[in-house]
Amino acid sequence: NFTAHADAILMLLDPVEAIILTRAREFKKLFMALFYKAYSYGKVIKSRPECLANLIYLNREATTTSQEFIEYMGKLKCDVEECRVLGILPALLLDHMIREAHYYIGKIRGECPKDPASSGTGADSVAALGAATKKLRLWPAKNR
Repeated sequence: NFTAHADAILMLLDPVEAIILTRAREFKKLFMALFYKAYSYGKVIKSRPECLANLIYLNREATTTSQEFIEYMGKLKCDVEECRVLGILPALLLDHMIREAHYYIGKIRGECPKDPASSGTGADSVAALGAATKKLRLWPAKNR
């Protein structure tokens, strides 16, 4: 959803908000890059489990970028509530996106309930990351 969330911000703010829009475009690019990296790692780790450290680093990178995006959306939400930005982006939508982002960060960290069929192996971590990144919409809709 993060790529879609950045798209929503891009569509619902007035073009005069150039600085805010530029940052949304940057986040969109970062999330797309994270998807492609996750996709590549998923293929490699299945055949080379010793590369699991790469997945751990990717999880950290995705979490850090997601937290930065949450901070960005939180500030934007305050600005929308205070009528400091032009556009039709409702603060309630930003609140929803922030809550959803926290949920998916929890999934990446493994803080959400695990799949009962999971055995806790590295392969399960790859599968969990793949499922979480699909839900995060880190890759384009045509690839889902």
